[in-house]
Amino acid sequence: MSEIKAAQDKKKCDDCYKYRDELLKNSPAVIYMSQQIEKLAQTHPKYRKQIDNIDKSLFNKNNIDNSSESNKSPIFIPSKHLICDICPDNTKLAGFHPDLGILICANQISSSNKFLLESSITHEMIHYYDNMRFKVDLNNLKHHACTEIRASMLSGECAMSFEFFRKFSTFKMFGGFKDCVRRRATLSVINNPNCKSQEIAEKVVDEVWNSCFGDTRPFDDVFFG
Repeated sequence: MSEIKAAQDKKKCDDCYKYRDELLKNSPAVIYMSQQIEKLAQTHPKYRKQIDNIDKSLFNKNNIDNSSESNKSPIFIPSKHLICDICPDNTKLAGFHPDLGILICANQISSSNKFLLESSITHEMIHYYDNMRFKVDLNNLKHHACTEIRASMLSGECAMSFEFFRKFSTFKMFGGFKDCVRRRATLSVINNPNCKSQEIAEKVVDEVWNSCFGDTRPFDDVFFG
C-alpha cells in the first residue's frame, strides 16, 4: 500500500470516528440503543463471560477515552465494539458480526450519504440487541429474516426521505414503509449463503413477517418518517 493511500485511509477512519462519537453523544436513537444493550448486559451476567473470551485485540482501533466507560459491562463498549475500518464490500455503510461487534465502513462515507450513518448504525445496533436477546443463528434464514425486518423497521432507514435518496420515487404514502422494510429484509436474506434464490428469501420473509414486524422492542413504537 502506498503512503498516500495509507494516509487517505487513515483520514477516512479518523473522520469516521468523529461521526461515530457525534452520534453517540447526540443521536437519540443511537443513545437509546446503547442504553438498552447495556440494560440487557446488566441483567444477564453470562454476557460478561462471553465477552471476556473474545480476542480484545480485534477491537484495538478506537479514538475515544475509555475512562467514561469504565463502569459499564463489557458486553457493549462503544469504543471497542463500534469500530471504523476500510471495507472491501462497497455496498453498505456498516455491518454486524455476532462475535466482533459493529463495523462502520469508513471508505463508504461521503458528504452525500453521511446523513444515512445514524440509521445504519442504529440498524446494526438492533442486530446486536437481537443477538443478545435471542442468540440469533444467521445460518437459519428465519432468524436472519426476522432480525432484518426489525432492523429495517426500527432504525428509521425506511423513512420517506431516505427512500427518495435511494431513488425509490414510487414510495407510496400508504404502504410504502412496509414495502421498504420487506424489500430491504429480502435483499439481505438473498445475500445469505444458505439462501438459494430470491423466491426462497421472499417466502421466508413472508413466513416471519407478522410476528417480527409486530415486535418493536426495545422501542415503544415505530418511526415511519
